[in-house]
Amino acid sequence: MALFYSCRSQDDINARAISVDYKNSKQIQLSEYFTLAKVCPLETTPENLIGHIKKIEIYNTDFYILDEANNCVFHHDSSGRFINQLNKIGRGSQEYMRITDLKVNDNGIFILDYSQQSIIQYDHNLQFIRKTHLDFFASEFLLQQENIFFYSERANNKQDYCFYSTDYQGNIVSSYVQRRGLKHECYNFQSSNVFCFNSDSLFSPRNSNYIYSQSHPDFAYKLDFKDKTFPEDKLNIEEYDLYSPQFPFIVREHLYQYNNHLFISYFYNKKRRFAHYDMDSKQSLFNGEFINDVIPQFRFFPQWQKNAYWIDCIDSYTLLNAFTDIAKKILPTQQLQDTDNPVLVIYKIKDIIK
Repeated sequence: MALFYSCRSQDDINARAISVDYKNSKQIQLSEYFTLAKVCPLETTPENLIGHIKKIEIYNTDFYILDEANNCVFHHDSSGRFINQLNKIGRGSQEYMRITDLKVNDNGIFILDYSQQSIIQYDHNLQFIRKTHLDFFASEFLLQQENIFFYSERANNKQDYCFYSTDYQGNIVSSYVQRRGLKHECYNFQSSNVFCFNSDSLFSPRNSNYIYSQSHPDFAYKLDFKDKTFPEDKLNIEEYDLYSPQFPFIVREHLYQYNNHLFISYFYNKKRRFAHYDMDSKQSLFNGEFINDVIPQFRFFPQWQKNAYWIDCIDSYTLLNAFTDIAKKILPTQQLQDTDNPVLVIYKIKDIIK
């Protein structure tokens, strides 16, 4: 089974469009949607000096942190206390070369080794279980009950797809969204998520306005930013510098899902905005900026999501120097140093969002 870019009728696109009217942006108090669940400084020891957090997984209330700079996984408990780390770099059968993604579930810890084109599984005690080789260079993945769903980087061949589904032995079951040809590539170092947070079915190519589902024959939704919608049916967004002042379009940042609600973050006029869409009623419920009255004067920058919890991570230097008064309020008993590990700020979406 293969899904790919095709000629789509305008009626189809209009019927599945999520309208994001950036000109009519509103402001809403964050407390109408969220409460503060936890502020958690990650313990700093000589054994776990965190460089750059690429991914955070929550399992049984513990935090598993993919540190891209140190090429390892740190394990902290729910209070932030450091427990241990996965650090097995090498070319051996139980080792990895470069981790680009991480998942943790009841079956253990799964890492994606981009350099060796493989998924490696360890148990929760960091003991090796298996290594599965892939026929493509994947950079992100999603664990499903019977299959593993991958986002693959460009391979520059005729049968080049954005997404592949494999069984747990690495055999390709399905491929999704065939890539266009590329005249030249413009590397954008910041990008959107490809697997919708907290969803096992919605996915979207990087920086794309089309949102797909494995069960849908073409596409599930199309983001409509009005006159600032990138015409990706005609042009290839990989050929454009998204951060150039001359780039005139709006490009989505992240996709979040909670129950039947879909949230889309994007930037306009250097401000982060959110669009809220009810997938059952097919209604756009909100578009605009969240004003953080949960932690007044603080940013709202959720970088990951686990169920009802939206996770922000801020380095200690920025927290202490850019938000000095706020740091004293949210960490009144914590003797935080600006060289310490980052602090997690975790919000919980309210039950009113059913």
